[in-house]
Amino acid sequence: MVDKLKYVAEFVEAAQEFCSLIEKIDEFANNRWLSSLAKTLPVLRTSMIELGALGFPHGYRVLNNLDERFDLFCRLKHYLGSHDEYWSISDLTTVDGLMSGSLADDLTDIYFELKRGFKLYRLGPRREKAAIKIWTTGYKIHWKQHLDNALRRLSLL
Repeated sequence: MVDKLKYVAEFVEAAQEFCSLIEKIDEFANNRWLSSLAKTLPVLRTSMIELGALGFPHGYRVLNNLDERFDLFCRLKHYLGSHDEYWSISDLTTVDGLMSGSLADDLTDIYFELKRGFKLYRLGPRREKAAIKIWTTGYKIHWKQHLDNALRRLSLL
């Protein structure tokens, strides 16, 4: 049980660090923020993989917070400027010449998945498993690809 608690605590710390960076974006110079993000995302990925390996049950449902998501996406897109768009893997197989990858989109989706779990996690130990279920399932079916894309994009900046 102690190991499980350790892995949960490590993930929560990494997730909180990521969310804090997103929430305090205006307090950083662009390059410093991107550098901090590039250091935080690999820790988030590793801690998520460790948490997912613990065998917590899975469950997921989509929530409607589209206005909040769009507002954050626009804010991040503006902040990132020319650092936002990138060639996604699927862009390489199409001939339209358009970039469809967006670091702002990746970060927005990761952020809202993490915050969703924190709403339950902060309710106390009785809701911790539900939060972990949201994080691990959401990672597997949704934000893992966003995390991989964001890490790939940041490695090129």
